[in-house]
Amino acid sequence: VSAALANSMIACGGGTIVAVVIGLSFAWVVVRTNTPWKGLIASAGMLPWPVEAATLEATLTQPPPASGPAAAVAWRDAGGLVQVRALTLSAGPVQASASGTARLDGQLQPGVDLTVLVRGHRPALDRLVQAGTIPEGTATAAKAVLGLLASRDPGAPAKVPVTLAGGVLAVAGFPLLRLPPLAWAAPPADQAR
Repeated sequence: VSAALANSMIACGGGTIVAVVIGLSFAWVVVRTNTPWKGLIASAGMLPWPVEAATLEATLTQPPPASGPAAAVAWRDAGGLVQVRALTLSAGPVQASASGTARLDGQLQPGVDLTVLVRGHRPALDRLVQAGTIPEGTATAAKAVLGLLASRDPGAPAKVPVTLAGGVLAVAGFPLLRLPPLAWAAPPADQAR
């Protein structure tokens, strides 16, 4: 019994330490840096349930670029693309999976085309309203759109196209938010030669 108790304490303590380190890291990024999309990172912390599982299976069509805009241009021009074979998420009532592609556009901004299959969106939207994360009218509109995209089979997921183009994140063709552009840092002086 004492070994089981010790193992439980180690697992719980270790999990707590890992969670605190991750949480403090994200808090530091949001508060102390000028990282792009930090508002999105901060918003993720306000979700009223934890992410229980997330996986990503993706491949690059070209070797990853070295740092800097010139390397990113070369990667993009050589056909650089991220093929997302499987992206899964389990968080509270939501079960989602996605596949698609990501690339850099002519201004070196990310472009994404995903097909997302989602279950549990109705209770998730209700919880977001209860938590004060989104207004009730927004949740009602989202339920209506997702209901139209869902199969008539009650157990089937809603099939939702998600795109990011020109800095605009759109779901089912409806623009949700404009993301600030990625600012590419100039290469260090020793790499610029």
